[in-house]
Amino acid sequence: MSGGLKFAKMIDQHWDGIAVYCKLENKVALGFVEGLNNKIRVFQRRSYGLRNEEHLRLLLRKRRENRGLTQTGLAKILDKPQSFVSKYESGERLLTFVETIEICMALKLLPTALLKEYLPCHDPR
Repeated sequence: MSGGLKFAKMIDQHWDGIAVYCKLENKVALGFVEGLNNKIRVFQRRSYGLRNEEHLRLLLRKRRENRGLTQTGLAKILDKPQSFVSKYESGERLLTFVETIEICMALKLLPTALLKEYLPCHDPR
């Protein structure tokens, strides 16, 4: 069966539902639908990898606190404002790879040690 015939058969099978939807009282403004779709896409983009990023932030914060450093103390070592540490710890800002390495060095933490702790199934071979 060709694509056009399949489509026509599908329309025929669902015609009652299509006709009910097309009644004036069932219409939804396209702007509303597009706005809702956009919000869904933004939410999906923001939540992508959230647990992994949160886990990394928690590990870095735990290491900072274990070293007895405040956000201000770590920021001074990094030569950054305190808000830099606050923003990445709260998730307001994502860290680059280089920034993550710099933070590890400031915490006297080998990046490999952080990676081993970060990866739940890391094989230390």
